[in-house]
Amino acid sequence: MKRKVAIVSVFVLLFVVSLFAQSSASDIAALMAQASSGDPEAQNSLGVNYFYGDGVEKDLEEAVRWFRKSAEQNNEIAQFNLGICLYNGYGLARNLDQAVFWFSKSAENGYANAQNRLGLLYESGRGLTQNYALAAYWYQKAADQGHLEATTNLAWLYEHGMGVPKDLVKAISLYQKAADKGDAYAQYSMGWAYHFGIGNLSKNLATAKTWYMLAADQDQPEALYALGVMYEEGEGVDTNFETAFDYYLKSATLGHMDGMIAVGLFYELGIGTDEDAVEALAWYLKAKEYGNEDAQEYIDDISSSMSPEDIERARKKAAHY
Repeated sequence: MKRKVAIVSVFVLLFVVSLFAQSSASDIAALMAQASSGDPEAQNSLGVNYFYGDGVEKDLEEAVRWFRKSAEQNNEIAQFNLGICLYNGYGLARNLDQAVFWFSKSAENGYANAQNRLGLLYESGRGLTQNYALAAYWYQKAADQGHLEATTNLAWLYEHGMGVPKDLVKAISLYQKAADKGDAYAQYSMGWAYHFGIGNLSKNLATAKTWYMLAADQDQPEALYALGVMYEEGEGVDTNFETAFDYYLKSATLGHMDGMIAVGLFYELGIGTDEDAVEALAWYLKAKEYGNEDAQEYIDDISSSMSPEDIERARKKAAHY
């Protein structure tokens, strides 16, 4: 299975809870007093308030200042937050080396979100030398604390034998843990495992569909595409081209390249939807933009029988998809 290594570039409120929700003026005054007296938790929370403009005027530079004060007192959440700011250039110049430094500090202090982030950086090779073994090490640390994304990331490494010995049974066990707690990619992976009878699992299309549906309900693009395949091929369900098209289209709008090609084919052939060469070409063009290696062949084939005006219309549509 393909998987994107996603380095999330946003603050996540779940990770950086302020001491006060929807802060009032008195809340902020009390928090400022605590922070000014040197309380590291208050300093981190005040940084969050400045980052979001909660009870104070939004000021990313001030947020960074308070995160740094707290981080220098070894507050692991503030260290993570400062790493986020440095990684993305929030409130100061982007500095990947310093971001890695603070992520590492936070991870070493046991913060699961930082451990997972450090694993992602080692897996992707962003900001440091790519090292799958160290990625697995940090994912394991976070997974041991119940971190869902890290559990799924570790499972993927076991599935592909990257940084750890390939072990499909271990991978499925980890996917199961994360899937049971709602991780969408893990749910898709369980669907895939049942779909094809991977590891210690027997092929079971009904169970595969159940897992795909759970992931699709969270807009997981691979699961949406897999459901499209099931309905197109009649695997475990009655063949239904209209339903297949709907799933392919949903996956395509979420950036799934194979979904884009499938939507283009359905439009080109009039399967599950009205025949529309302009729409077909638009989706082929979008797939090429996303890096699909087969897209050019589809583009050349369909555009050879289209007018220049229709080709231009398709290009304009693709630009807006």
